[in-house]
Amino acid sequence: MSKKPMYRQIADTIQQWIAQGELAPGDALPTEAELREQFGVSRVTVRQALKQLTELNVIESIQGSGSYVRQEKVNYDIYQLTSLYEKVTDPAAETHSDILAFEVIKASSVLAERLNLLEGAWSITSSGCALFARSR
Repeated sequence: MSKKPMYRQIADTIQQWIAQGELAPGDALPTEAELREQFGVSRVTVRQALKQLTELNVIESIQGSGSYVRQEKVNYDIYQLTSLYEKVTDPAAETHSDILAFEVIKASSVLAERLNLLEGAWSITSSGCALFARSR
């Protein structure tokens, strides 16, 4: 049996759930009642575990709604001279991008001028979405 207090064991278990992907950012944690039943502890013990996780910025509690896995927020100052790309391309960020649309089209006069092509030349257009998440 572990020598850690039970509330620490519960907090560690919840952190394992998050690390293993059983709970993702934004997911609701089980209710206090469910956690009490699952671990066979009192309400006070569950609350201590949740308080510890809140202080560690692992979860956030919303009164009347429950506790949720904290979502990493991007702090981006639009007045800084760095790009969003520079903010998210650090070793701790996992990135993923998807191409949503891909077409081969004839360049319109506007597109041809902007891309320095002849009007009517074949060009490729695509649109996509890039996502990133900070790993812990």
